[in-house]
Amino acid sequence: MPYDFDDIIDHKDSHLIKWQYPSPYLLHSINEPPLPLWIADMDFKCPNEVLNALHDAINKGILGYTRASDDMFEAIIQWQLQHHGWSIREEWIVQTPGVVNSLSLIIQTFTQQGDDILIQPPVYGSFYNCSLLNGRHVVTAPLIEKTANYVLDIDEFEAAITPKTKLFFLCNPHNPIGHVWSKEELTAMGNVCLRHGIMVISDEIHQDLILTMGKYHQPFASIHDEFADICITCTSPSKTFNLAGLQTSNLFITNKRVRDELKRTYARCSLHIPNMLGLVACEAAYRYGDLWLSELLIYLRDNRRFLKQYLDHLPQVKLFESDALYLGWLDFRNSGIEPQNLQGKLLNHSRLWLDDGIKFGSDYAGFARINFACSRSILNVAMQRLSRLFEEC
Repeated sequence: MPYDFDDIIDHKDSHLIKWQYPSPYLLHSINEPPLPLWIADMDFKCPNEVLNALHDAINKGILGYTRASDDMFEAIIQWQLQHHGWSIREEWIVQTPGVVNSLSLIIQTFTQQGDDILIQPPVYGSFYNCSLLNGRHVVTAPLIEKTANYVLDIDEFEAAITPKTKLFFLCNPHNPIGHVWSKEELTAMGNVCLRHGIMVISDEIHQDLILTMGKYHQPFASIHDEFADICITCTSPSKTFNLAGLQTSNLFITNKRVRDELKRTYARCSLHIPNMLGLVACEAAYRYGDLWLSELLIYLRDNRRFLKQYLDHLPQVKLFESDALYLGWLDFRNSGIEPQNLQGKLLNHSRLWLDDGIKFGSDYAGFARINFACSRSILNVAMQRLSRLFEEC
């Protein structure tokens, strides 16, 4: 393997949010730094090709205002075509400082105070936060829990829509459960949104992280021109190549009216000039990152397999089946630990920092999300600590 994903990096002086301790994101009182397997950052170094491109840009010594080059747009276009079979056009691409701030600006541009936004819990916490912080209401169409996974109930999905529902936040693939939506599922949801005049905001930031062989990411807007017309697709190299700190994402918007309106919002907020180093990293990642990604996916599949094999022998914790993401959805409801005490137990007894299930919906106390994009040795330590929790109980 040409890339060493087993390498353990010293994060002590990095100021990375994931490894920061004490941390404003830790809501529990603890005595020792926990092992952080929470926020969706990987512990792996970026591809050498990306680091070399960044070094070259810095060595030139000029870090001024920059626009995206034709070469960078071509790299984005080719990546979507080769990896996802979607032929996009340069004029569709809107560059932004990140997917999450894009969600807020989309809300501000296309909805009014008091409008409703549809989501599918358990789901990425920023879908809630962006909606509520901008004075909108959240309406939910929860995914239906089965023995080992979750499924869509299209009737419940449509029943959740109100006359004030203006946007549907689609997580594709779905975070935290790792579901890869089929073309049939996406078509069913898309047809419902067409009938009700709802714009689809498709968060496809995890599109490259498909772990189950034979499964493929289906961009929602690529299915049908009518779907593309009502959709804003949110992508970024950040999850795929561990570049979140460079604040660079790419939206694909085929509808010119929608695209121009959103661009005006970005201009009003003075967010229309991209991060120079983010552009450099984005182009290098999409142009040269294929081999690194292939090796990463092998490593993540093995980590996922290790996690499942370990938890198969720990009946107090259930790992839901998933097809994508470097994140696992854990069910502790049969652990004997009261849901309200789960985070405290994990932090103080196991010294493990997992994402609280409550982040993904108010009904998910007793659940947690684990990030397994780390070295195998760190994941092994995490599982040993988790086992000791139940030995002590």
